[in-house]
Amino acid sequence: MRNKKTIGIILLLIVLTFAVVFVPQRISEDREAKRTKEITYRDYNASERAVLTGEQVARLYYNRQIETNSNLRMVESNSDDEEIIRQEILNLTDLLFGKGTDLNEPLNTRIGESTLSCYRSSCLILVDNHPTALNFVNCCIKDNDFVFEIIYEEKTKTLLGFAVEPTTIRFQGSGEKEQNSTEVEKQLRAFFEENLSLGKNEYYCSVELSETVEGDGTGDRVKAVIRCGILHTDEKGSDKN
Repeated sequence: MRNKKTIGIILLLIVLTFAVVFVPQRISEDREAKRTKEITYRDYNASERAVLTGEQVARLYYNRQIETNSNLRMVESNSDDEEIIRQEILNLTDLLFGKGTDLNEPLNTRIGESTLSCYRSSCLILVDNHPTALNFVNCCIKDNDFVFEIIYEEKTKTLLGFAVEPTTIRFQGSGEKEQNSTEVEKQLRAFFEENLSLGKNEYYCSVELSETVEGDGTGDRVKAVIRCGILHTDEKGSDKN
C-alpha cells in the first residue's frame, strides 16, 4: 500500500511539474501563432491630414512663426531641379502681372534666359497638431544691368518676397506713365489682399519709374523698379522687409 502511495505521489509531482513548466509555454506559443496569422483592418482617411494653404503660410510668415533662411542648401545649376524652379517662378510672375502682358513678357524672357542662383531651406511646424514641413526657395539673378530676387514657399507656391530692378514697361504714351504705374501697383496690392488675405499694413509694395529708354512709334519703354512682399509683425507700416 505504501509503495502505491509513493508511486502515486511521484506521478502527481511529475504531472504538476509538467503543467507548471510546459503548459504556460504552450499557451504562449499558441497566442503568438494566433497573432502572426491574425489580420487587423484599420480605416485611414488621408483627407484628415492637415492641408496648409497659402493664406496660412502668409500669416505664419507675418507673425515670424516660420524661418526661411536656416539650413540653406544650394540647388545644382543646370539641373532638372533648377528648371522646375524656373517654371514655378514664371508661373508666379504670371500671377503677379498677368500672363503675356507688356510688363510680364520681357521679365519672363529675362528670367528664362538667365542663370539662376537658387537655395532651398525647410522648417517643421505644427498644423492642427500634425507636423508639417515647409520648403522655401530663394532665387536671384544678378547681372550688370539687371537684379531679380524672389522667395516663395514651394508646396503652396506662396510668394513671400519679390524684387526686380530694373525691368521694362511699355506704355502707349508718355502721359500714361504715372497712370499705368498706379495700375501695376494696384494689381500687386490686389494679389496680396485677395490671394493671401493680408491687410494693407501687412505687406509692402512699390513701383518706381525711372527714365524713358526709347520710343519706337508704338509707345515709350520705361525702366521700373518693383518691390513687394510680406512684412513681419514688427515692420507694420514699413516699406522694408
